Amino acid sequence: MPALLSSPSQFHWFKVCATLFPICITTELHADAGFVPFSADVIRSRPEKISQKGREIQTSRGKIYVSSVAIRGESQRNGVPVVMIHNTPEKTIHTLFPNQKLYTERKGVTQTRPPLPDDPTSPCRTDKTLICRPIGTDTIDSRKTIHWEIVQRGPDHREISQAHLWIDPRLGIAIRERYADGLQVELANIQEGTQPVELFQIPKDYQKQTP
Repeated sequence: MPALLSSPSQFHWFKVCATLFPICITTELHADAGFVPFSADVIRSRPEKISQKGREIQTSRGKIYVSSVAIRGESQRNGVPVVMIHNTPEKTIHTLFPNQKLYTERKGVTQTRPPLPDDPTSPCRTDKTLICRPIGTDTIDSRKTIHWEIVQRGPDHREISQAHLWIDPRLGIAIRERYADGLQVELANIQEGTQPVELFQIPKDYQKQTP
């Protein structure tokens, strides 16, 4: 039997800051020119451990704001609020710590929008062990989506379902993801529209934290 995807994040169509801290918004979303501006709640859940009550589910919530040139992700780390702002033209990521009114800066960050399942550069097209199938359409919170299943084929040609993605064609991203390891990521309360500029700016009373 083939193992689960060694790197499930290969298929996370969202992920603003998962590498920074474990309870972050898990969205691999990048702002490209012409991207549809919107805001949404981000809900992430994963089975964490087995107790006397059974398998416990850890759920974290955050917010995401997308403009045509920047993304703001809000979450908590150990109960402490953390904000990440990715500015595409400036190639920077700023991490803000509101309780301390501090921020850090990373420069030279160049990222592009992760490919959708049917894009030419998608792992679905470049990895011969993967099979990506559109299996229908669904409506999620009044938004039309295309439901994709990602299957991994082993050396014995057996197929194992690894992920399900619900792609919102208008936004050009998945608004729901479910993985074989139990991880689930979903965008809820999606509101299209221009986002306030100040959401993507560093407050004047914040101080830069240097290494």
